[in-house]
Amino acid sequence: MSAICRITALLALVLCVVACGSKSAKQNAECEAMPEVLTAELVEGATSEVMADFGVVEPRAVVEMPIRVINATDDPIVLLDYSTTCRCTALNLPRKPIEVGQECEVVLSFDSRGEWGSVGNFLEIETSNPECGFVIWMGATIE
Repeated sequence: MSAICRITALLALVLCVVACGSKSAKQNAECEAMPEVLTAELVEGATSEVMADFGVVEPRAVVEMPIRVINATDDPIVLLDYSTTCRCTALNLPRKPIEVGQECEVVLSFDSRGEWGSVGNFLEIETSNPECGFVIWMGATIE
């Protein structure tokens, strides 16, 4: 993924976070009532992107979000490691391969200690198939 695409996607995430902050309390309550299951479908020759918005997070809170990962390739895939733009964001990775057509759950966590205002982070997940990319864009507003 090119640097321009990453910057554009990060700006879009920041704008979403800022726009969410301008909703009324009633609109925010309605949005929070609707559960969202994030899904990443791993496909050979493509990069799966997920935008994880934690919304408003209290200072010094640790929040988590599950993400379903589906292997849509022809071979088992192992999620090997990840890199992140901030120590405040972490991802638990399964130890077993994701078999063809199967899914697993990874949990994205965000620690708001030391953060304030609008926060946007990027995680790049390394897979056992170099032709199969996976990235997570994360956003939150600390209030």
